[in-house]
Parts: sequence; structure tokens; C-alpha cells
Amino acid sequence: AAAAPVVASMMEATSIDTHTSALERRWGRMFFIMQDMVTKRRRFDLSDEQFDQLVAEALDGLPPEIAEKMANVDVVVEDMPDAETAADADVDPRHLLGLYHGIPLTARDSSYFGVLPDRIALYRRNLESTVRNLTELREAVRRTVIHEVAHHFGIDDDRLEELGWS
Repeated sequence: AAAAPVVASMMEATSIDTHTSALERRWGRMFFIMQDMVTKRRRFDLSDEQFDQLVAEALDGLPPEIAEKMANVDVVVEDMPDAETAADADVDPRHLLGLYHGIPLTARDSSYFGVLPDRIALYRRNLESTVRNLTELREAVRRTVIHEVAHHFGIDDDRLEELGWS
């Protein structure tokens, strides 16, 4: 099964890690308590239904010829990736925006039947942490949905990067 992450930019990841390390040195245990409080709070005052609507808009915005070929795939929203998922994707869990789990359409053959649906997971808190406003959040959700749907169609990260969708 293929698993391909969407990751915040390296510059963003480096500045977050550098900033985090400085806070850890200065504040020690108190930093971890504050960080835990911040990460449990959502950045935008959107209900689950409103966030799901952003995802639905992104899916509805797919070209019809793409949408009708999406087969046996569920799209779900989770607050954050669990540690095992992030470890499997070899990514810091704070930087994982979405993840495709499944067998891409290009890898399916005549023996593909009776299989549980593929899964596209979108990580709400991580998506919210990369933007400043609702317009940017809508665009981040759209880009992440397109990126993960591309993996469902067998397009790998190298090709997505060539196309400007990494």
C-alpha cells in the first residue's frame, strides 16, 4: 500500500524546530505544558461541519472526469496524525497535512476485489497551523485534497513536485 505525505515547507519546518528548541532551553517543562495547551486548541472557530464543508468544496471542485473515476476511497478529517501514522510516513506529525493510504488505481489489477476502501486523511490542526485566515485555509485544504487524490491516481511526490503540487 502506498503512503505519501504532504509536508509543510522545509523553511517553515526548520524555523518551527529552531524556535521550539529555543523555547525548550529557556522554559524547560513549562514549555511542554504551554505547547500542549496550544496544540489542543483549534486555531479557527469553525465547527466540524464547517471544516467538513471546506473539504466537500475541494472535492466538488475536482474536474468531473477525475471525480467520477475515484473508486473505493474514503476521505476523512482527523485533528492530528497519530504517532504511528507519522512514523510510517517518516514525517514530524506537526508537518503532516494529509496522507493517502491505499492501492493507487494504477496498481490495481483483476485481483482487486473485496478490498477495504482506500483512505485519504486530512489533518485539521496541521492545516490550520499553516495559514492566517479562512481564505488561506480553504486553499490549503484544496491543495491537500488535490495532492492526495493525485496519489490515488498513482502520481508520486516527484511528479507532483514537477507539477508544482508538492
